[in-house]
Amino acid sequence: MTPVKNYIIIVASGANRFITKRTKYCCKFILFLAFLSNFIPSALGSPVLFTENSGTFASITLSVTVSNVSSNFFNGSGVFYNGSINIVPSGGTAPYSFNLVNWYQQSNGYFPMLPPGAYTAIVTDANGQSVDTVINVGSLYPLPSVNFSNVVLPSSCNSADGSFMLIGSGGTAPYYYSIDGGVTFTTTNLFTNLRQGNYVCILKDANGLLAEIGTSYQLLINYPNILFFNCNCCPFMADVVAGVTSSCSNNTGEIDVNATGGTAPFLFSIDGVNYYPGYYGYAGGWRFTNLPAGLYQGYAKDATGAVSIGTTAIISYCNIGIAWVGVDASCKQSNGSLTVHATNGTPPYLFTMDGIHYQTDSTFSGLSVGTYSLSVKDANGVTNSSKGTVFDKCPKVTATETDETCGQKNGSITATGYKGTIPYQFSIDGINFQPGNMFTRLVSGIYKLTLRDANGFMDSTMVTVKNNCLQLSLSTTNTTCGNSNGSINALSSNGTVPYQYSIDGLNFVPNNAFNNLVAGTYTLTARDANGLIKDSTVTISDAPGPQANISTTPASCTNTGGSITINALGGTAPLSFSADDGNSFYSNNVFNNLDSGQYIAVTKDANGCSFSDTIRLAALPTPRFSLGNDTIICMGQSLLISAPDSPSYSYQWQDNSNGHEYLASANGLYSVKVTNGYGCSYSDTIKLSLHPLPVFSLGNDTTVCNGHAYYLTPKFNSPSNGLVNTWSDGITGKPSFLVSAPGLYWMQSSDGGCAFRDSITVSYKPSPTVGLGNDTTLCDGQTLFLNASNNNSTYLWQDGSTSPSFTVSGPGAYSVKVDENGCDTSVSVVVKYIDKPIVNLVKDTLLCFTQLLTLDAGYPNSTYLWQDGSTQPIFKVSQAGTYTVQVTDVCGTTFDSSLVAYENCACNFYVPNGFTPNGDGVNDVFLPKFQCLFSSYLMKIYNRWGQLVFASSRPDIGWDGNLASQRQPTGTYVWELTYKDSLTGKDMRKSGTVVLVR
Repeated sequence: MTPVKNYIIIVASGANRFITKRTKYCCKFILFLAFLSNFIPSALGSPVLFTENSGTFASITLSVTVSNVSSNFFNGSGVFYNGSINIVPSGGTAPYSFNLVNWYQQSNGYFPMLPPGAYTAIVTDANGQSVDTVINVGSLYPLPSVNFSNVVLPSSCNSADGSFMLIGSGGTAPYYYSIDGGVTFTTTNLFTNLRQGNYVCILKDANGLLAEIGTSYQLLINYPNILFFNCNCCPFMADVVAGVTSSCSNNTGEIDVNATGGTAPFLFSIDGVNYYPGYYGYAGGWRFTNLPAGLYQGYAKDATGAVSIGTTAIISYCNIGIAWVGVDASCKQSNGSLTVHATNGTPPYLFTMDGIHYQTDSTFSGLSVGTYSLSVKDANGVTNSSKGTVFDKCPKVTATETDETCGQKNGSITATGYKGTIPYQFSIDGINFQPGNMFTRLVSGIYKLTLRDANGFMDSTMVTVKNNCLQLSLSTTNTTCGNSNGSINALSSNGTVPYQYSIDGLNFVPNNAFNNLVAGTYTLTARDANGLIKDSTVTISDAPGPQANISTTPASCTNTGGSITINALGGTAPLSFSADDGNSFYSNNVFNNLDSGQYIAVTKDANGCSFSDTIRLAALPTPRFSLGNDTIICMGQSLLISAPDSPSYSYQWQDNSNGHEYLASANGLYSVKVTNGYGCSYSDTIKLSLHPLPVFSLGNDTTVCNGHAYYLTPKFNSPSNGLVNTWSDGITGKPSFLVSAPGLYWMQSSDGGCAFRDSITVSYKPSPTVGLGNDTTLCDGQTLFLNASNNNSTYLWQDGSTSPSFTVSGPGAYSVKVDENGCDTSVSVVVKYIDKPIVNLVKDTLLCFTQLLTLDAGYPNSTYLWQDGSTQPIFKVSQAGTYTVQVTDVCGTTFDSSLVAYENCACNFYVPNGFTPNGDGVNDVFLPKFQCLFSSYLMKIYNRWGQLVFASSRPDIGWDGNLASQRQPTGTYVWELTYKDSLTGKDMRKSGTVVLVR
């Protein structure tokens, strides 16, 4: 079908705007989705300041408060969100103007009813200076969305064989579906037995949030996401769309009146008197502005003079204020209550605690201790929410104690009670209770203090009466050479044996000696048999080893007479000295008559701490040396050939270079002549041959945590094809080696007669042992204590907390990484939550005689019991009655019911909403059209003053606009029709209005 016009409607309503794109068709079945949900409390952010300097004027500073979107509502013509921005300027020169770019401009800084998104706000003062900022309005909950599929068109205008399916996504499952604008919902998303017409389709998710298709445009089935039912008999209809006012009192509402069907051109009115042509160059409709909130009629008149009337409401959107008053619950009872007080908005109000079931009573009784979500909905469907808390009246007890003095039995406990029901009684043994709150002449120890109120409810607390004369003395052994060989010995007295001791304040042992300690300050705690404790702090010092500076005298020309002097610093006397790497020690620090060569000098103190250094003692007069044997090296490597190093030597290599070292990297002979300060020379030659062999590395020595796999993989510097690689286990050809135990590991790579080997030492240290248990499922309100405690460890949970334990109160994956001395173990557990089943049978409904209804109470992992004893989740309804079901899972039972009645759906009426008795033979008589058989029939018509102007008991006789042969004036008249259905025998009544146009 060819569209008449496409156009965009921009409705401006004070500080509120919405955009609707509509496509006009002569005949149509259009699928709307309305977003109609409860408000969830907005999250108000802290004010954010923005400033800008401008010339010599005072700078403008902005304080911005943002309310994120938590809800929206549908007023029959558009979706409105509850996000808002409030901008308060300071500085600059008033008055200010406020502009929300691509949105609207106004004289105040409050912009309500905003959808989620980023907004650019510009504030300009009276001097023209301005400041702008970007403000983000978020959404507290994920929003659902909905689409449709499987469309089956009705076979004719009057047939009821159309169907379609709604497909939900996003938001929070499960979903509920409605095609009557949210009046009734069902878990079934397939809708059948449909006639041509407009269906307001709503999806609601588990959080009560709703979604609609095409919030800014309408669609047809011939294109993507388009739903269109063919029709050749659509009546001429007025399509009326309303906006909202910006506050409870502003006249800022707007109405668009459009036309479908009929004969163009059209005229439009909202009072039935003053008509206007189509706007924006189109013949499609007219916009009426500056209207107060209220109920309006929109009139559309086509070229034939036919008039159609539609009705809509302009809603006054007022924020609802909400407060609550609570009554505490008795101890372990469910008799608390919360009373909700609502202000602003439009009465009457409805109240709910679950977002689904509403009541007129503002008080919720029979509540146990806890925090509840309280929501209020006014007459316009605007909602707001708050949290209310019911506290308990259980008794509580606290205590103060006086220490016992050294076994004199003079300790005491004084109890203080509050809450509960007086009078109180107190006990420190759980058996004998007394009205007095003081217990005296107590020995030191741990007591369980119990309070019992007049109703028998009790509360307890543990009280420790300390003995203030427990003594603790400590002795220490200092460390040496920076080693972990210090110790602390403890001695307790004046307490009750046996004693226990702790060096970390947590773990107590009976042993009073703590060994293998490093230098540092320690706090040692003693605890006696009564639980009394005593702390003492002690410091372990370290006796460092010696250091040394070495001086030498070179040997003579005959290679004798050299000396080494070791000059020691620090250490614990007496010191001893060695020049042969510690094989022999002497008290003398000077070593004489030494030949030239390399020596390792060692200094050792009384504690066995040592210091070593390597010294090269020069030889004179002839610098005899050897460059080594002829050498084969791998291709790409180089050989550093070294001659004796001395400042007094001169060198001459085969290429006349004069350094004491020569870096050789090519095949050939390399020779050097060394001459000392005395003119003595010595020469040597070495032959270098190259063989191709890649160089590889296994890495540095390393330490691995127990339980962690560690692979050794060689890193080659050149291609390794054709090489034979042999590991320390004798196996050849493996690309890597799995280390499973500490030790020395090596790999040798060979190519012909040239081989290269690298080794690595792998050590192990323990990893902590941690367990959080199996994945589990809890009921709503339950908690789970996860304990990952491990000695000398640190902890990192999934939320960044670092405690040894974590208390779970919501669903999710919980994990902890436990690190002990650099080794870590990570474990996780998944916790799921379920609550009582959610059951939403269809609301009380009226069906045609031949229709069947399926009641679906399905909920995961539940059992079912219907009113007839059946136990399936589905119940088929074929006759009138009340149907009840109880659904039970591990967390409880939920009940629901539905009342089903039947009627004769074959009795269809079409009542015109206007007629023109001008004698042209077209639409001259007002007469309902129907497909019913009546056993009685009576139609009455009244004017605006309630006067009866026409009555007929024959279905074929209508009103010609006259009363007693007098023409009645143009205006709106009320008609009333009473009849008895011959098929059902029911007495029926219908009423409405009709416009007489002359």
